[in-house]
Amino acid sequence: MEGYELGEYIEKEILDRLVLACIHCGFCLQSCPTYRVLGYEPDSPRGRLYLIKSLLENRVGPEESVLEHLYKCIVCRGCETACPSGIKYGFIMDSMRSQISKSHEFSFIKKLELSIGAKFLISHIDFLRFIMSVIRLSQKIGIDRLVRHMPKPLNELDYLMPSLPTSKIHYSKIPEIIRPDSKRRARVGFLHGCLMEAALPWVNRAMIHVLLANGYEVITPRNQTCCGAAPLHEGFIEYAKKLARRNIDIFERADVDYVLSSASGCVATLKMYDELLKNDSKYENKAKEFKNKVKDFSELFFENGFDKNFGELDLKVTFHDSCSLAHAQKITKQPRIILNSIPGLKLVEMKDSDLCCGAGGLNWILYPEITRETLGMKLQNAKATNASVVLVSNIPCYLNISRGVRRLKLDMKVAHYVELLDEAYRKAKAYSEKTE
Repeated sequence: MEGYELGEYIEKEILDRLVLACIHCGFCLQSCPTYRVLGYEPDSPRGRLYLIKSLLENRVGPEESVLEHLYKCIVCRGCETACPSGIKYGFIMDSMRSQISKSHEFSFIKKLELSIGAKFLISHIDFLRFIMSVIRLSQKIGIDRLVRHMPKPLNELDYLMPSLPTSKIHYSKIPEIIRPDSKRRARVGFLHGCLMEAALPWVNRAMIHVLLANGYEVITPRNQTCCGAAPLHEGFIEYAKKLARRNIDIFERADVDYVLSSASGCVATLKMYDELLKNDSKYENKAKEFKNKVKDFSELFFENGFDKNFGELDLKVTFHDSCSLAHAQKITKQPRIILNSIPGLKLVEMKDSDLCCGAGGLNWILYPEITRETLGMKLQNAKATNASVVLVSNIPCYLNISRGVRRLKLDMKVAHYVELLDEAYRKAKAYSEKTE
């Protein structure tokens, strides 16, 4: 946020001033998934802002009953899109959670869940890749069916078991440098992500195929790390800064023209590095230069143009606007324009396409009841379109909606929209498999 550093501690006067900008008009209510599910004012954006103000003024203490309302927030930022006052709700929530994590003693279980999910796993990508390979193997031999009969919260782990598009269990690492067969258009630095590369590796390969088909050289630097989204949103801001500095250094050495990721949540976080490292004497300017190179995939193709030599896809699809794309990046039209270039593809809009599916951050396992209810609304709207495919741009949406489709046995599939572009290019022409 302009003028302020997203840091471990924000002065009370600054946060207080930001919170006071809320005029309590209520426009945010229907854009908030937790309020629509619970119908309880403290679980709405304006209610949470009032709680934050009460905490800052010491009118309430940091009891679990108070903090629970703040941590139930998915930080989808749908309220920011709806807010006529332009409140930077995500900034306020990230900053407040950071201060809470430093001053409040969570229960052992809560602390463990936050630390494993927001710090350990995302920083050990090879270990995460191994875990997901084991999970895919369990799917192949049918053990995954036992997950839903396990005790809570382990019965929610089918979230990590999307339908497999191929028979592959293990995916080799993406080559560090992949050159296109045609004349090079530009050098793209590819952030493969942590959970995306571990859980949905075929999506990363599809995006690289599409980039190669359009003449981009793809650089996937070794030793890159998580974008920092999980620690940032769960209150570990200093840890998120550490990851940001590492990625900036690694991609700077790669000397690329653009930086991309297949997960719109990663892209949204990369675009926050300048805020995250504001007033960092060594990295402030580096972060600004880095941000200028970061593009959402649809942005890059919309701005630079793309090869429209697609094969025909006889499909009816609907598009779920992932929060990190629609609300954090304010991107909605670009993916639709690109998709409408595919012959035979019929894109049908669903009701409330930009309403969160409920799976952001760690909420799917910390507050599964809210995720289930929110997902139910999303699936009802998707089903009403009679589409055979629900398209997404971010990994939590892919995993969560896939789980809902599987649990309810709906006759539809879930895909990242870049997978359809890859399929359409494959139907039009063959291009070399350089990432398999």
